[in-house]
Amino acid sequence: LNINLGSPAACKSYHDTWMKRYSSAMASWTELDTAIWGVRCRQSLKLAFSATFFALSADAVAQSRIKAGEFYLAYYSMLHAMWAVLYLHPDQSLANVTSITHSNMANLYHSEFASGRSRVIVEDVKALAEDLRFLREYYSYRMPLNSPFKTIPELSVSYSRLGGFVKQSIQLANLHSHIIRKVGERIGKAGASVSTADRDAFGDAFLAINGKRHELRNLNLLDD
Repeated sequence: LNINLGSPAACKSYHDTWMKRYSSAMASWTELDTAIWGVRCRQSLKLAFSATFFALSADAVAQSRIKAGEFYLAYYSMLHAMWAVLYLHPDQSLANVTSITHSNMANLYHSEFASGRSRVIVEDVKALAEDLRFLREYYSYRMPLNSPFKTIPELSVSYSRLGGFVKQSIQLANLHSHIIRKVGERIGKAGASVSTADRDAFGDAFLAINGKRHELRNLNLLDD
């Protein structure tokens, strides 16, 4: 990321800008908000692991020449890498970050981190996400007998760019988690105690982040 930003002055500017954004957001946090953000930081770390796991699994599946599985895993690796960063975005509500669509995820990530003067990710994020989505859908729904992409350089190299993007995103999520901790310690919001009155709300937030509801079976599924 230091290389991407280009100079010590640019690195300091990026740090200071996000310190201010987090400070502004945290100023209005309640104890419940602080507790939920602790879970959001944990989920960001988990998504960094799953993005890596999916990317490595895509490589393993590629050895078996199962393109449908390879591109499926590659696409979701990118989504999880972006999600790891967006879970730490100070302006995104819990509802927004847990229910964000794939296209909105790529657009938000691109606009905040991969464009403009403060660009910290050197990648055309929207194009990479669209290419990987296209490959996943083509092989999932059309299943060609032969590869139709060898003569299309833009598509044929998209998968090779995934590893670098995942690594940069993990570094970015790690950087922002440190900034969150730094701001939290400065303003006395490094931890929180959930009141009895807020326990149901905290439980609902925890489920939204870590689990999923099965409407037909009236089931809230959460890993023990």
